[in-house]
Amino acid sequence: MAATHSKNTKVYFNGRDFSSFLNEASEPTGSQGVAETTTFADSSKTFIPSLIDATYTLSGLFDGSANATDAVFSASLAADNDLIVLYEGDAEGNVGYATRGISTSYEITAPVEDIVSVSLSAQSTTGVERINVLEPLGEETSAGSSAELDSGAASANGASLWLQVMDVSGTFGGGEGLTVSVEHATSSGGAFSSLGDFTLVSTANQHQRVAVTGTVNQFLKATWTLDGSDTPTFSFFVGVCRK
Repeated sequence: MAATHSKNTKVYFNGRDFSSFLNEASEPTGSQGVAETTTFADSSKTFIPSLIDATYTLSGLFDGSANATDAVFSASLAADNDLIVLYEGDAEGNVGYATRGISTSYEITAPVEDIVSVSLSAQSTTGVERINVLEPLGEETSAGSSAELDSGAASANGASLWLQVMDVSGTFGGGEGLTVSVEHATSSGGAFSSLGDFTLVSTANQHQRVAVTGTVNQFLKATWTLDGSDTPTFSFFVGVCRK
């Protein structure tokens, strides 16, 4: 068994890499509800599964600048928020967790003999989604694709696709920007077809979750195209959760 140190953790929140701001991420905390089905004929209580629930908490350093923890966390109380936590670090194939949620509490703490800290708590609206990294966070200046991810077998219950776009530079007209797709195939090096597409992105700090249904083939990869002027550059991450 190989241990994993927390210093490798990466945290992406609403199209921002907050790894350098945060020092604790308890995500996701999932639970399975049950509904009682006990009748007079039973000698023990009986139950069936009901609804899955999930919450998360993020804690770290207060920073009042425009795109840092205070501005982003305080604004998150009125919006859908996408969180990705990668406990093994951000590398192709690594496991992490992703969730979309509603922030329920944001606290700032200022002890007299310590640093100012922040804490954000949220209620998930998608439940716990265990993802694999398809395309690690990195800068791209031209069309391309990730390495193939071999999932070991096909699955039949769809998937959730996750995109976080951190930084963007360049000039973009109508219909220009970054387009990212996830493709799948039955064999390595075989014919890949589209599994799902994200919407066009031309600004920074964007985040998307796309749900797809049906069969997901064994091999997966992310592909992207980008266009614009003044050397268009995008820094982004792609992950996938098989259902």
